[in-house]
Amino acid sequence: MDLKKATKLFANKFACGCAASKTAAGNSEVIIQGDVVDEVVDLIQATWPSVRIDRSATEACRATTNLVRRLFGCGTSDGRLPTT
Repeated sequence: MDLKKATKLFANKFACGCAASKTAAGNSEVIIQGDVVDEVVDLIQATWPSVRIDRSATEACRATTNLVRRLFGCGTSDGRLPTT
């Protein structure tokens, strides 16, 4: 999976901010702004059928998004807290 191509696809498909980066542990990640967890999973499976989706990670992301939404009245699909 080419992360640069994936970020461009996600940004265009969902009309949102999207970036590929490295975590502190050196892993690659894609950060997508917006509440599009289910749509992203469906798009990944349709576009890259060989990519395995960790359902527990998507559930954790959804739970974090819901928690942020409850606490701050908003939410992001990557689970980051809004800054002031």
